[in-house]
Amino acid sequence: MKGLVILLSAVSLLFAQPPPGPPPHPVSLSELRRRLEAARPVDLSASRALEYSRHYLALAEQAHNGGRLPESDRYAAAANALFHVADHQQHLHNGPGPRQPRPAELQDHLRRVYFRTQQANFFVRAARDRSAAPLAPWAREFYQLALRAYDRHDYFAADENAKCAEEIVNALENIAQAANLPPLPPA
Repeated sequence: MKGLVILLSAVSLLFAQPPPGPPPHPVSLSELRRRLEAARPVDLSASRALEYSRHYLALAEQAHNGGRLPESDRYAAAANALFHVADHQQHLHNGPGPRQPRPAELQDHLRRVYFRTQQANFFVRAARDRSAAPLAPWAREFYQLALRAYDRHDYFAADENAKCAEEIVNALENIAQAANLPPLPPA
């Protein structure tokens, strides 16, 4: 039991402390809104990603209007990550470009994505957001698509689907961070 308490304390510190290095550049809400208005989904997955992106952009705008800027930044980052899922679907629709991922690089990427998808359920629980719950299984579905494409030697599709899984987990992490920001010190 004591080990669990220590683990939970360490995880809560992870959310409470900014990542090392410079803070992430906040996503411009107006730029993201413009990109979402211009986006034309190429398939059902892209459409779903754009719907989620719009939802989290709306939460970012609400938090921004309420003066909760760190929360707004995390929701905007989540909306941006989900927007990128639609981008990757566009890449799949357009077909491979001139640079194909190498199998060895892709294996390493798939390993990293596997571990990220294992974190998805934790982020959903930490987010306490019912609308985020379907994102964890969706990330795992993209990971499975990536594995099947890799087995077929379709390294382009494997890479794009792995990127979709990764973006969804990134979104979940940002949603969880938005829900667990430490209180601001008094001015």
